[in-house]
Amino acid sequence: MRGLVFGLMLANVLFTVWQYIPRLENVAPESESRIAGKGLGGVVMLVEAPSESLRYFADTFESPVSASSGLPEALQASQPKVCIEVGPFQTIQEIEAAISTFPTEIAFQSESRTVAVEIEYRVYLPPLPSREIAATTLENLRAAFALNNLAIETFLIPRGELANGIALGLFTEHANALNVREQLRNLGYLVTIREESKASIRHWLVSEPIDSKEYFMQLWKNSGSLAPSVLVGEKLCQTIAQESQFP
Repeated sequence: MRGLVFGLMLANVLFTVWQYIPRLENVAPESESRIAGKGLGGVVMLVEAPSESLRYFADTFESPVSASSGLPEALQASQPKVCIEVGPFQTIQEIEAAISTFPTEIAFQSESRTVAVEIEYRVYLPPLPSREIAATTLENLRAAFALNNLAIETFLIPRGELANGIALGLFTEHANALNVREQLRNLGYLVTIREESKASIRHWLVSEPIDSKEYFMQLWKNSGSLAPSVLVGEKLCQTIAQESQFP
């Protein structure tokens, strides 16, 4: 019984092999005919093929520069923001009044700075050797002014670096100081003119970072007006907020 079974199995194997051998013989010629039909002339190793028969293809690698063109337009066109500076204001009350006229879409913070105001011109007689000599000189000056119809205020400087000198006025216009000096020269006195500048505190309002000055002006143009001395400009934005913050 076993012999019969093994015999049948062996017959099936032989039949299968017999059926497959002709197909292998037909496949090889058919594959070669397809290759020949495409003009490739069979398979040849590159080291054996002549250089003129080789075909080269361009490199299709995309450079990083061209790849960056695929970034979102918002990132490519982004620009740094700016802060708007409005001022100067002399008092905190002026700042509070100005805040009410500004666009509510933008927050502001205050900045106080020490600035030099306009120069003034002090006219005086230099310090004299003693208080008695200074007092006598002052009386003589006043008598000479009255005699020549000159309206010049004078007083004795009691202390400081100009102690025992005689003050002849503090002027904002240089021409007025020169005029007093000329009048005293005609009376026989040589006076001194000294420039002085006093420090003053001024206040500014600085906005939060926004897109542009034009954007601020567009929001503000219908919100109100400020004094002609108040200017609007751009300022570098700071990351640390000041003590005084205005919403």
